[in-house]
Amino acid sequence: MSFAQDEDISFGFEVIADFKDKYTDIYAKFAEKTVRTFVNKSNSNADYTLRKSLENMNTDKLKIKRNIQSKELDVTIESIVAENMSLITSIPEEFFKKLTTTMTLAIQNGYSLTQFKKQLMKVKGMTERRASMIAKDQSNKAFNAIARRKAQACGVKQFEWIHTGISKTPRPYHKNVLNHKIFDFDKPPIIDPNTNVRGYPAQLVNCKCMMRPVVSFEHDVTD
Repeated sequence: MSFAQDEDISFGFEVIADFKDKYTDIYAKFAEKTVRTFVNKSNSNADYTLRKSLENMNTDKLKIKRNIQSKELDVTIESIVAENMSLITSIPEEFFKKLTTTMTLAIQNGYSLTQFKKQLMKVKGMTERRASMIAKDQSNKAFNAIARRKAQACGVKQFEWIHTGISKTPRPYHKNVLNHKIFDFDKPPIIDPNTNVRGYPAQLVNCKCMMRPVVSFEHDVTD
């Protein structure tokens, strides 16, 4: 018997709608707690990494705070939380949309239950891959954004662009043009030559580049 011949198939849409309403609220609460934990961890890691990096420069002119904070950092952290909340809560929304579309196509094309299950597995796989991509991308993005604000709070005015080489599809411009160049935080480089947009390491989607703080003794660096 084909999937489309099931007389109770309309019940499937009711189940999806009901499950979506209940699941979305639960997921949103879980997402907020998860995002806060993730951002706090990124904050701690950035703090530790930055202090170690600056300490290794062995300069008496730089006094490093134990818990580096600033208004700009607070704004950055809240923007990261908001962005990640939006991305994470979009995952179930997209999943249920694809699930409904898959069920509609199954009815229209008379899929067998076996064919329908295969389509559901594809939807599941796409959702999991998207979630994984978001997690990896946002982790690097959050770390670099927080580290940048902390460096500025310490009085650091410049950074070195580091192309990590860990991406499977590296951006040639980042690898061949930006790598190991030094830039001012207040005047970041062009990161996409096609749009001329300026920014920082990890700002673009799936960018695995990092920043290294640079202390120039021509500047007055304070705590």
